[in-house]
Amino acid sequence: MRFAVLRTIGAALAGFLVLGCVVATDALNPDFLAQLGFDPATVVPPKGRVVAVFNNQTGSTATFQVTVSDSESDPLSNARVIASDPLEAGETQAVALECPIGIITPGDLTGGQGQQAATAAVTVQGDQQGAVNYVGAPLVFQRDFACGDLIELRAVEIVDDQGNRVFDLQIRVLPGR
Repeated sequence: MRFAVLRTIGAALAGFLVLGCVVATDALNPDFLAQLGFDPATVVPPKGRVVAVFNNQTGSTATFQVTVSDSESDPLSNARVIASDPLEAGETQAVALECPIGIITPGDLTGGQGQQAATAAVTVQGDQQGAVNYVGAPLVFQRDFACGDLIELRAVEIVDDQGNRVFDLQIRVLPGR
């Protein structure tokens, strides 16, 4: 009888511990907080880094630029421009960006009036010169990337239908841990 009572009390305590952990885990779950109307980044700010890798796969020297902002709704809020060194053909350069980050936009937004006025994301020098303007949407935190991810910005040289050499920017996000 005593053993049965102790076993029942032990099972009840184990159940309460598991239930308590589940409730605590739910309380810190970003999706749960968003459903309650809270911004998860203000309650549990993301920590870590995003690594931006500038990869020059053209036959010329290229310089990359990205604008990093704290706010998705106001891309010029606390915006800073990160520029690579001039990279020779085949060279890469990595830059660690501290979280929290709101958006990352290839190009320089700080000199214009919003993302439509962004300057070139990549400027290519040499015998075949050109500028690559980014026409895609900004990379938004939690939608397109997370802390710990690697974002590769690759400049490539392609031949169009008329046989002209043109430059393009390819972006790839590799999930982190």
